[in-house]
Amino acid sequence: MKIIDTHIHLYDFKKGRPGAAHMQPLGYGKVLLGEAQGRIAPPSFADCTSSPEVLLEYMDWCNVEKGIVMSNPYYGYFNEYVKEAVMKNPKRLKGVALVDVLKGRDAADELEKIYQEGILFGMAFETANTFMERPESHLGDPFMEPLWQCMNAYGQPAFIHMFTESDIEDVSFLSKNYPEIRFILCHMGADAVWGAHAGPDCMERLYEIMAGRENVFVDLSSIPDYLSESYPFPGAVRRIQDAWNKIGAQKMLWASDYPGMLTQATYDQLINIVLKECREIPEKDKELIMGLNADHLLFEQK
Repeated sequence: MKIIDTHIHLYDFKKGRPGAAHMQPLGYGKVLLGEAQGRIAPPSFADCTSSPEVLLEYMDWCNVEKGIVMSNPYYGYFNEYVKEAVMKNPKRLKGVALVDVLKGRDAADELEKIYQEGILFGMAFETANTFMERPESHLGDPFMEPLWQCMNAYGQPAFIHMFTESDIEDVSFLSKNYPEIRFILCHMGADAVWGAHAGPDCMERLYEIMAGRENVFVDLSSIPDYLSESYPFPGAVRRIQDAWNKIGAQKMLWASDYPGMLTQATYDQLINIVLKECREIPEKDKELIMGLNADHLLFEQK
């Protein structure tokens, strides 16, 4: 079966610009976040670097054919590091761009130059950290229009980690007004549906949007993290199978959130959430979820 991982993080804190969290690597997968310690990877990541070399060993070990790699505004800005990884492994990896959207028109101009260069694609958003320095801002604000117009003109995908109910409404508005953008909603809605302040109908609202828009999809990464459970992740399995019943396999993309999720499961177990544990989903639909959808949406299309 073709397996493609649609949510992978690569970073080297010596080679990028700090993100909203201003992480300071402490070693062995731990970082300093302000005055508190946090873990972003297992202890085997001794220098707190997520390198393409180690990633490809994991992919080969677990028969993952291709991957979508990205930085995000939480870890930091690592476009050059991601670009270098993609250029060395063009048949295996595609890299997602990241620019500071608070720059408005300048951000759109920077993104257009990236698209014209032709190495990175798309754009990563993580709303709480994207707008950390301007928390009243949101995805649908007028100053964001040049960015969306650029992405729409180039037919580029948006990978969005949502945090609030207003993010859901923004995605509804944006996906209607920018039909050439493929909206990939990370972590099956992320904090906007899994967070402590999420409303009881947020998931259903998300299903409604996806059912009504041809250009809106979800990745399945990190659901066990939101549910605080261990393998075989029964709660995550129920949620994935419920999504399959509501929106269909063609809207779903398998993803790991490597390397962060390796703190909770092996890479093989993250694959087997769908392959072995989602027993209600037939094999032909698992093939779509695990790789065929991503191949068509993210690799075959520029």
